[in-house]
Amino acid sequence: MGDIFRSYRLPLWNYIRSSWPACLAVLFVFVLGLGAGTYKAGNLDYGQARELHDYLQSSLPLLARTRPGVSPSGYDALLNNLLSIIAIYFFGLSLIGIPATLALVFFRGMVIGFSVGFLGRDMAGRGVLLAATAILPHNLLYLPALFVGAAAALSFSLRLLRSSRTGSLWLFLSRYTVVMVVVLAVTAGAGMIEMYCSPWLTRMVLNLIVNTG
Repeated sequence: MGDIFRSYRLPLWNYIRSSWPACLAVLFVFVLGLGAGTYKAGNLDYGQARELHDYLQSSLPLLARTRPGVSPSGYDALLNNLLSIIAIYFFGLSLIGIPATLALVFFRGMVIGFSVGFLGRDMAGRGVLLAATAILPHNLLYLPALFVGAAAALSFSLRLLRSSRTGSLWLFLSRYTVVMVVVLAVTAGAGMIEMYCSPWLTRMVLNLIVNTG
C-alpha cells in the first residue's frame, strides 16, 4: 500500500513521459485519421458533395436563428465522449483491446479531418472559421485527454506482457486507474465547453456568415 500511495505523488507528466512510445503511436494513428478524413472530404463525388452542400446551406440559417441553450446533441456528444474514455479504460485491461483503442483514436481523427476538410472545401475561409469555432474549443481539452487515456491504455496493456509479479501489476493498475479518472474529469470539462461555449461561438459565426453571405 505504501508503494501505491507514493506512486500517486508522481506528477502526471512523469507518467506520460515514461509512456512516450505509446504517446507517439497514438499521435501517429490520430494523424493518419486526420489525413484519411481530409482525403475523403476532398475526394467526394459530385453527388455526395452536392447533397452535403445543400444540407449545409439549408441548415445554416436555421442554426443561426436557434435560441441560446443546450441542444440535445450536446448531451449526446458528452455522453459519447465519456463512454469512449470508459471503453478505452477497459480496452487497456487486455492485449486484445489495443486495436480497439487505436481504432477509436483513428476514427476521432477521421471525423475531425472530414469535418474541417469539407467545410473548408465547401465554404473556403468561412468554412474554416466555422470549423474552428464549432470544433476547436472543446477539442483543446478533449484531444489531449484522449491521447493521454489511449497512451495509458496501450502502456498498461503492454505492461501485462512484461510484468509477472502480481503486486507490481496492482501498482500499475492503480496508477493507470488514477490517470483515467483524471482523463474522464477533463473529458467532462470538455463536454461542458461543447454544450455551453461552442454553441454560442458557433451562432456568432453563423450570423456573420448568413448576414454577409
